[in-house]
Amino acid sequence: MKPEVLAWFDERPRLVVLPCGKLLGLYLNREGSQQQLRAIPSEDTGKTWGDHQALVSPPLDEGRWGGCESLVDS
Repeated sequence: MKPEVLAWFDERPRLVVLPCGKLLGLYLNREGSQQQLRAIPSEDTGKTWGDHQALVSPPLDEGRWGGCESLVDS
């Protein structure tokens, strides 16, 4: 049996399950000299995905982020 593809992301997000059951894909977006932590939500276990949302723009004076690891707290 071939697995079903639910979504295709160019961003390669890190997926987390929130306490409410919603999935959240987190990724770092870089455009030129700007970087931004963004999220893609899913409320139906990954069958459909919402709009990409900007969460935070880390300051560049301390350096650049190399990626993100996700932690979920209750």
